[in-house]
Order: sequence, then structure tokens, then C-alpha cells
Amino acid sequence: MHVITTPERLNEILGVAVREHLTATVGPVSLEEAFLRVVGKSIDAET
Repeated sequence: MHVITTPERLNEILGVAVREHLTATVGPVSLEEAFLRVVGKSIDAET
């Protein structure tokens, strides 16, 4: 699962991950991830 959030909500999300015994990785959003979120398909996907 990918979660895109603001820095202000990061502690809340990491807290949920810890409570649910999940692994979480934090990093900047890539252009591809942002595009997928908005458009719903890969930049490389055929139309």
C-alpha cells in the first residue's frame, strides 16, 4: 500500500503501522507515483 500524505500527518501514520505490527518506509513522492495517483495509470501505459 502506498500512502501519500503531508509531513504533519506522518507521525500518525507511522503510529498506526507500529500498532498494527506493519513495516513502513518513508520517502519523497516520485513523479511516477504522483502521476499514477492522479491519472490512474502508468506514464508508459498505452492508451
